[in-house]
Amino acid sequence: MATPKGGPTVAPNERRKRLTMNQNDTLKLWTESGVLVPQRIIYLGSVTTDSEGNESMVDSAMAKNFEIAMRILEYLGPTAPITVMMNNPGGDYYHGMAIYDRIMDSPCHVTIHASGYVMSMGSIIFQAADKRLMTRNATMLLHYGTSGYSGHTLDHERSVDESKRLRIVMEDTYLERMLKKDPKMTRAKVHELLQFDTFLDASRAIRLGLADGLTPQFKHKKPRVRGTTPSL
Repeated sequence: MATPKGGPTVAPNERRKRLTMNQNDTLKLWTESGVLVPQRIIYLGSVTTDSEGNESMVDSAMAKNFEIAMRILEYLGPTAPITVMMNNPGGDYYHGMAIYDRIMDSPCHVTIHASGYVMSMGSIIFQAADKRLMTRNATMLLHYGTSGYSGHTLDHERSVDESKRLRIVMEDTYLERMLKKDPKMTRAKVHELLQFDTFLDASRAIRLGLADGLTPQFKHKKPRVRGTTPSL
C-alpha cells in the first residue's frame, strides 16, 4: 500500500489502473509526441516542416521530444527494448550529441531502423544504437559539416579549436564502429570519407561497419481469387 502525500491510501493495483492508456490516448501520444507506447517505438525525425517544405532538422525540439519519449518508455519498462524509427537529415551538432548520449546511456537495448535520410548528424546518432538497421533505399551521408561564427578575432581562434575537437569526436565515433568490421581501418581513411560529402547506400554502409544490416521487409501474400486453379 502507498500513501500519497496528503491523500488516502492507494492500492498497487489501483496505481496500475491509473497508468492504463486507451486507444485515443495512445494515438494522441503517437501523433503529437512520436512515441507509441504499446510497441515501445519512438519516431526520430524533423519535428516541423514549413509551407515551403523546409524541415526543422536536428534541433532543440527534436532533442526535447526524444528525451521525453525515452523517459516515458524507460519508466514503463526500465529494461525492455526500444525501437527508434529514424528519418533524419541532420542538423545541430550539440543537440544531436544530446540524443546520441541519451541512447548510449539508456539501460534499454535500442534498435534504430533508419529510412530515407541517415545524413550528417543523423548518421552519428545512428551509431549510438545497439542494433543499426537501414531500409534498402536509405542513404547515409558522411561529412564534417559546416560551421559559422561571428564576433571578436580571439573568438574565431577559439572556435577553430572547438571545430578541431568536434572533428576528432566525429572521427572517433565512426572509427570505433568501423574497426569492429575491419580492424585495419585507420583514422586517415575516416578523414578521407569525411573531408567531402560521401554518400553511402545501405549495402556500402554495412560493408564499412556503419550499419548492422537491412531492416526486414514486410512480406505481403498475393491475393487468392476464389474459384480459380493455379496454372502449371
